Amino acid sequence: MVWDTFENWIDNVAKMIPPLEQDAHKKLIKAEKNLYDANEEKKLADQTVNIKMQQKKAEIASLKRELKQATQAESAKQSDLQTRIELLTAFVSGCKYQFDKLKDKMKESQKVVATTKNVLVALKAKQGKPEASIVAEIELLLDKHKESRDAYHCGDFNGVCCRRLVNYCHIIMKGITKIILSKKDEMCDAMEVTHKMEEIEQSLGLLDAAFAYLNIIHPNDYEKQQAIGRQQMH
Repeated sequence: MVWDTFENWIDNVAKMIPPLEQDAHKKLIKAEKNLYDANEEKKLADQTVNIKMQQKKAEIASLKRELKQATQAESAKQSDLQTRIELLTAFVSGCKYQFDKLKDKMKESQKVVATTKNVLVALKAKQGKPEASIVAEIELLLDKHKESRDAYHCGDFNGVCCRRLVNYCHIIMKGITKIILSKKDEMCDAMEVTHKMEEIEQSLGLLDAAFAYLNIIHPNDYEKQQAIGRQQMH
């Protein structure tokens, strides 16, 4: 969500994106988040609902074999087996309905993402040279530093990426500032851009200091003071 907030700031302050494109971008962010959530629900259902469904199906098959072997003299047993089979069948039907709904939700989310992406691409195309946009150049810069997008933006941002980001935050923020200043709208104040990037660099610096402290398993008083000093520097 931090990247979304930063993109919105670029659109609203630095680049002066037309309202229609801003709205389309917000819809895409929401659609991608919904798709991520739907995919996570589906994964969870695969590990729970689907497994239970398969277990109950196996139990039904076993009960049916037992029912087939029961004699007419065992009418009470037959009745009990039939009741259990019906109950389990109803349970499996409910599980299948729930699982199918999740699959449909994921498919629908994929369609919405595709549609909103197409709308946004069409709107950007009207401005010309979308590949030269501020966000596109920032992404190229981040890619040079081997920084990935987060998961629901189809990326693979992880702890290694995070450490790399905070370790080289000054170099990266300096590069991003240069890109924004070179491509910003004429109405955008350069000082506002500089101030914004300084805020982000300061936040990353605090994270770097926090990580340094957390990486020490049993810090002594001197190491604690060093970590506090690094935080105060930012």
